[in-house]
Amino acid sequence: MSTQGTRTHPGTGHLTIHQGADMGRPSTITVTVPADSGIGVTGTAVRI
Repeated sequence: MSTQGTRTHPGTGHLTIHQGADMGRPSTITVTVPADSGIGVTGTAVRI
């Protein structure tokens, strides 16, 4: 698993997680923290 992230403003951020490649099932999870409210989580996966 590897991660990379950025912070553009205090209280905000963006994080991308890459996992599963070593097992032949790569997927990506992206987390976004906006300044106003809520947290967004999206991702991709390999169909089983």
